[in-house]
Order: sequence, then C-alpha cells, then structure tokens
Amino acid sequence: MECSKRIKGCIRKSDIAARLGGDEFIIVLRDAISPEDIEALGRKLSDALAKPYYIQDESVYCTASIGIAFYPSDAADMDALLKNADQAMYKAKARGRNSVHYFASGSIQITEENNAP
Repeated sequence: MECSKRIKGCIRKSDIAARLGGDEFIIVLRDAISPEDIEALGRKLSDALAKPYYIQDESVYCTASIGIAFYPSDAADMDALLKNADQAMYKAKARGRNSVHYFASGSIQITEENNAP
C-alpha cells in the first residue's frame, strides 16, 4: 500500500497507475510528454520508492526496476506494449537495483542504473 501511495504521489492526475500483481505496477502516461519528462519521472519514482519503509520500528528498503515502452513506436497494441515494457523491466532487474531501461526494437537501452542506497 505504501508503494502505491508513493507512486501516486509521483504521477500527474491525468496518468493511470495500477498494480498488476505481486510487486509489479504499471503506469500509463495519458498525454504525450517529452523524453526528458519521462527520465525525470523515472528518477522521481526510483527516489520515492528507495526511501525507507518503517515496519514495526524497523527500516526496510525497496528499490525499483523500471521498464519503459512507448506506444505506438514500440508496439501496435496494449498486449505487445506490456510485453515490451515487461522485457525492459526484467532487463533492469537483471542489471541491479534502481535501474531504468527503455525497450528499443528488440534491444534494451540503459538510461540509469545502480544508484540505490
């Protein structure tokens, strides 16, 4: 629930955030924004999620692995877009904590990585 609150606090009112299951969330940016804005959002999400969570007087840390795919350049439909974003996210997970990766025509481009506490 705390992750959901932090994610919601990072996005605009016009954007959509949903939990897919487990520790996976999806964010849909409804209006076109610049690549710089997307980079800033990735950093903002990573920073917000990396702050400590307090559970029974203990500090617990969590990091985010973020995969990004664009419609329609990366996929023609929602299923393919989710699949491509998922591939980018799994590549981010494989590389370490607090990574942001873009899906790019069968390859993954790395934009930010491993700046976790």
